[in-house]
Amino acid sequence: MNNLVISRNEKVVTSSIQVAENFDKRHDHILRDISSLKKDVPNFGVMFYEAMEPDAYGRNRKIILMNRDGFTLLAMGFTGKKALDFKIKYIEAFNEMEKVIRQQHDTSNLSPELQMVNGLFKAIANQELATKKARNKGREYERNP
Repeated sequence: MNNLVISRNEKVVTSSIQVAENFDKRHDHILRDISSLKKDVPNFGVMFYEAMEPDAYGRNRKIILMNRDGFTLLAMGFTGKKALDFKIKYIEAFNEMEKVIRQQHDTSNLSPELQMVNGLFKAIANQELATKKARNKGREYERNP
């Protein structure tokens, strides 16, 4: 699972290329699988977005970047030994990250996978705090229009 997680525009993502390489799948099949999710996933645009990246010959090719939720949605549909190994490592990474968060250790020395999980937990927590703050502002406005 080397180089599965990257930072792009200050966001933790992975690319369709990296998923294809790490799961020994053809890139066009990964693009097809992502495309098939589009009709059934209401917040598809939050989890997946298109980008361009040069191929081995320097020609631009379409790739899809995805956040953790998009990656999880895609990868959990994979079958086979490599996919099972990933799912087990993913569960282990979550368990380890929960342990690390409880212990409040510096996460900069963790594997990229655990750093991704840590960053995403923080992002979710910040989103929840912002949502609660917005709700409280709405309630305050209702009381004092």
